[in-house]
Amino acid sequence: MTGKATLVIDGRTYEGWEAVSVSRTIEALSGSFDLALADHGPDGEVSLALTDGSACRVLIDGELVITGYLDKRTYTLNENDHPITVSGRDKAGDLDDCAALNQPGEWKHQKLETIAADLVAPFGISISTQVDTGPVFDSFQLEQEETVQRALERMAKLRGVLIYADASGNLVINRAGLGLQATAVVEGQNLLSGQSEFDSGERFGQIYVKGQQAGTKTKRGKALSQVKASATDSDIGRYRPLLVVAEGQIDTAKAQRRAQWEVARRRGRSRRANVSVQGWRHGGNSGPLWAVNQLVRVIAPSLGLNDLFTVGSVTFRQGSQGGGTVTTLDLAPPEAFEPDPDDVLKDVRKAQAAQAAKSKKTQAAKAKIKGP
Repeated sequence: MTGKATLVIDGRTYEGWEAVSVSRTIEALSGSFDLALADHGPDGEVSLALTDGSACRVLIDGELVITGYLDKRTYTLNENDHPITVSGRDKAGDLDDCAALNQPGEWKHQKLETIAADLVAPFGISISTQVDTGPVFDSFQLEQEETVQRALERMAKLRGVLIYADASGNLVINRAGLGLQATAVVEGQNLLSGQSEFDSGERFGQIYVKGQQAGTKTKRGKALSQVKASATDSDIGRYRPLLVVAEGQIDTAKAQRRAQWEVARRRGRSRRANVSVQGWRHGGNSGPLWAVNQLVRVIAPSLGLNDLFTVGSVTFRQGSQGGGTVTTLDLAPPEAFEPDPDDVLKDVRKAQAAQAAKSKKTQAAKAKIKGP
């Protein structure tokens, strides 16, 4: 089965779409889809079963890629036909639109995933945590009229993690993936078209992060209430400072991490690429679908590219006017999605070493209790 997009609503399957665009991304909470049918028939058979807000699933070549809701229907009347286009998003799309109404709206001494689970529970969405999200938040408080998406984004920035939807419409907390796609994108081979951009307009030589930390019974004073940290982008040779006010309570270590995150992310996002390849799968028709949050090597001298990039977004396309079946990849260097890759790896290794030492100590204690 190749080149087929399927929309499923209430157990009913719709296929034969003339134009297809299905996107998955790690740069937003939800994926989206647009499916167009050239002619839905004079009796309106298709439109009768398509209702705004209907729960739906979208499959590409039989594999689930979107679980969400139908947001919009567009009807067009031409001389020869009257096409219909249906659009929708993952379940997580509601988090972009809707207010966070949790009461009392404040969490103390809770980890990111605990707060996130509370925020998304009313929407029937679950959280999958793939990485250590760091220490608890001393205090996290919702802002007035804040959407769920905005609250999640504030926490993600403070912990240097990504939050995005999976194919089931639930949320994943992760960092930039280290898995390498088996197929490279190579000019003159599988690269159909592409564009690269090198833009330093959002990069700054020195980034300062300022915030506030609440005092405690044992820790008070100006040093605690006012927190500052900075990080340098050594590639910027002229005076270009930026001041960032951190969201929520923050200590010096967290402010430093945020400053490093800003430098790394802006450096990474100054190099972007958009490439299109034939088909929806890599490694042939039997290979896996192109996936987000994977590394892919791009060799395209005409675009100034010869490096590993993280796949930030994948869009599966199919057109009725010679467009064929194409996958478009939005790419950026891994640091565009991480605070500092070296520091992240150090943190992981440190945590693994600590866990191994703890396990070894526990086993030794048990052996001592048992005796010879």
